[in-house]
Amino acid sequence: MHEVLSGAGYIFDAADLLDALVYVFEGDFKNAAEVAGVLAGAKKLADAAFEGRKAAKAAKAAEEVADKAARSSKAGAKTITEGAGDVAAKAGNKTIVIGETMERVKKYAAEIGAETYKEFKYYEKTKAMFGTKLADFIGGVDNALWLIGKMVQKYKIVDLGLDMKRLERSPYYLMESVLAYLYKYKDYAEDFMKGAF
Repeated sequence: MHEVLSGAGYIFDAADLLDALVYVFEGDFKNAAEVAGVLAGAKKLADAAFEGRKAAKAAKAAEEVADKAARSSKAGAKTITEGAGDVAAKAGNKTIVIGETMERVKKYAAEIGAETYKEFKYYEKTKAMFGTKLADFIGGVDNALWLIGKMVQKYKIVDLGLDMKRLERSPYYLMESVLAYLYKYKDYAEDFMKGAF
């Protein structure tokens, strides 16, 4: 399986991520770290491209604020402030919420105007065709790709943590919390990986 995923990694990065996750689930952290190192290099290239797009977005947002303020001058300071807040929310309030138990996560995200993971779109169809285990696995990979995508886009992550009312721990939240932790300390992990191999 790893040979297939490794070969597919030359075509699309998601295969490398999937390969690293499979290594983690197998308990082979050395190979998972090697694959993660490849992904870290790809991420640096993506970050450079993202920074250019981010600067262009910030300039556009500033232009929108100025335009909205000019049009709102007759309505008073309150309207200007609200208009600027709306534009800022569109341009810069990039926040996601993770945590155990999606109802709890969605409720908090709605309160603060943040985004959450939307369940795997084809979960039920995949489950009907191939069974629960494969549907759960693909759903987990979809969740991981979503979270990594938000990290690359520099979203702020709000982690609600464990739901103490649950009897069983969520493997999806475990994966999210590990990815968020690794991302938080990515510079240290990259330095460690350079010295380890």
